[in-house]
Amino acid sequence: MELKRWFLIAAAIFGAGLVLGFLLPGNAAEEILDSFENLAGEAEGLSGFGMFLFLLFNNAVALSISFFFSPLFLIFPVVSLLMNGALITVVGRVFVEENSATALAAGILPHGIIEIPAYLLAQAAALSFGYAILRGLFLFLNVLRHN
Repeated sequence: MELKRWFLIAAAIFGAGLVLGFLLPGNAAEEILDSFENLAGEAEGLSGFGMFLFLLFNNAVALSISFFFSPLFLIFPVVSLLMNGALITVVGRVFVEENSATALAAGILPHGIIEIPAYLLAQAAALSFGYAILRGLFLFLNVLRHN
């Protein structure tokens, strides 16, 4: 039951990132897209399976960093959730301008079914872990203070 609460918190932060992406001015959105294109350039020329491995490795590294550094006041998972939500919205805005909302929905649907919930679950675990470590640290410091 505890992870469900953290999943909902992660989803809410991700949702705030989606809204943030809508509110970003055009020049900020362009900077986000430029950094995204740099990552896409690294994967250029890979086969379908190679692309899968590239994305899997990048996501595993990002989630590991988020999880490992989550005790630093939960900054990494929160920033990751906000940035990924904003990135989806920014890329979606540009995609809809060049194509259609239907094409965007068709492109996001496979990710929405598996990848996004898996990402949210991993970030929920990072938030829960970081919170537990911080809570334990503050309780320990409180005990030390009173002894």
